Amino acid sequence: MCPQYVEQLASVPQEKLESANVEVVVVGCGDWQPIAFYADTTGFKGKIYAEPTRAIYRELELVSNLKSSGENMPSYLKRGRVSNALVSMLKAIRNPTLMGKVRPSTQNGGDFIFEGRKCTFAHRMKNTEDRKSFPKALKGL
Repeated sequence: MCPQYVEQLASVPQEKLESANVEVVVVGCGDWQPIAFYADTTGFKGKIYAEPTRAIYRELELVSNLKSSGENMPSYLKRGRVSNALVSMLKAIRNPTLMGKVRPSTQNGGDFIFEGRKCTFAHRMKNTEDRKSFPKALKGL
């Protein structure tokens, strides 16, 4: 889970989500232990789940690679690539008990919208920065 992307998701006012009958859920492929830290550092108040076996990632046909999006930085990234790497390393050093419990850095995710049990939108990331701009869509609620 990209913390900067989840920070943008967290910026959508809860009242707007509730009035539109929308629930945002984050699923990560690491262990459950970092969830409280992750929620605290991103400000995300919704449900966060851990799925360390990555079975759901395989079922959803999500890829695993370290490709970048090239020269164009996605709008949700507030820092450059080098800065992001340094911030990640600092977080790991400051929280040694969480080392080895976070997601594999190669696992890419996706964005899905479900209405009931029906998937009405699916986007599978092709690289590490290939997110759709859900926060913009959610802000329009």
